[in-house]
Amino acid sequence: MASILSARMGSTLMRILVFAMLNCSKADTQLTLRGAGATLPQKLYTAAAKAYASVVPGVNAEYVPIGSGSGKCLIKNVSAACGGFKDGLVIDWAASDATFSDEEFAQYPDLHVYPVTATAVVPISNLPGLPATEHAGLVLDTEVLAAIFCSSKCTHGITHWDDPRIALTNPTLNASGLLVHEQIRVVVRGDGSGTSEIFRGALSGFSAEFRAAVGVSSRPTGWPQSHALSSGGSGVSARCWLLS
Repeated sequence: MASILSARMGSTLMRILVFAMLNCSKADTQLTLRGAGATLPQKLYTAAAKAYASVVPGVNAEYVPIGSGSGKCLIKNVSAACGGFKDGLVIDWAASDATFSDEEFAQYPDLHVYPVTATAVVPISNLPGLPATEHAGLVLDTEVLAAIFCSSKCTHGITHWDDPRIALTNPTLNASGLLVHEQIRVVVRGDGSGTSEIFRGALSGFSAEFRAAVGVSSRPTGWPQSHALSSGGSGVSARCWLLS
């Protein structure tokens, strides 16, 4: 779930929105509303900003895809160095695939959270020798998926494509000789990510061993050292495609 998180909604941002609507007819009005955060819904927010600008002249809406973690950091404290922005990035709203904790809400009582869109988090694969058109035929059950992402950190982790547990749910691929003894190179997010928090939460629910060894977090901590780290959802996809 991607959400918009807004600080000081009752004063600053609400006044900005009212100001924009009251002055939208003035040609010389130029107002910028800047948001930042999750990379997963980037295309949706970019399209929405463009559509909004087309019906409300003088208002420029921007969205900076820097990851849920950095977006949440900025909306809590615009003066903080979040997401690699040394001097901070001033934003009016943030987007995140994961919400704040009860402790964070208590610390920042002026935060308001609004659900915006529902999204799905799915694993992708790049199995050596398997044509792209046949990737839908790779079947991984929940326990196997957790074991792959836990890898060497778990006693029952999976590190190679020819593991018997993968072969069990993929008899055709196994018979075709596509499940070879090659290391599974796992790619995960290297930045603060609400998507990672959602996915790790699911894996922790599938496997008590994963929960104990890796756990749930939006940060790239806890993963096996063998995992490759990439920034943004598009970065993970590109890295996976290159690891053929």
